[in-house]
Amino acid sequence: SFPVSIGMAATWDPELSRRVGAALGKEFRGKGKHQALGPSMDLDRDPRNGRSPETGGEDPFLCAQITTAVIKGMQSTGCIATAKHYNCNHRENGRETNNIIISQRLLMDQAGLQFRTAVQEGGTFSVMNAYNLVNGVKSAHNRNLLTDILRTSWGFPFYVVSDWGAVWNAENAIEAGTDVCMGSDQ
Repeated sequence: SFPVSIGMAATWDPELSRRVGAALGKEFRGKGKHQALGPSMDLDRDPRNGRSPETGGEDPFLCAQITTAVIKGMQSTGCIATAKHYNCNHRENGRETNNIIISQRLLMDQAGLQFRTAVQEGGTFSVMNAYNLVNGVKSAHNRNLLTDILRTSWGFPFYVVSDWGAVWNAENAIEAGTDVCMGSDQ
């Protein structure tokens, strides 16, 4: 049994989190799995959001340090880590239609810090987009998120997977930078 992300964040111990990530990776590999659909890197903006235990808490820096350590540990075993849910997934109620209005600066420096750290310091091989809209555009269809910020600004060279059923239009998703569509028949 492994601790939830917010429990690991409460330790303030990236080394412990790296060891947990390595144990997770070994367990995945032992079961013949090559990719984990996690860790969740969501920020907890409202404790009623429905998935608070999966978040790294409300502090972007702490979340970045703890979850990036999990990614490093997991990937040290040959298991691909998937940083999710990129970006601004703050609430489960209405998660497919929530529209987060946010400035580019906050999107990159505050709401996105943990993802940037996972990419630039953790070397995550995979990123999963969120269900919600950001500035009026579905995350899975959002060129600003997936190409401009993730790939161009942060230098992410690997692949983006959609959250289950998050793609509403395959052409828009591909053009925006989603590489693998999971659970959609669009």
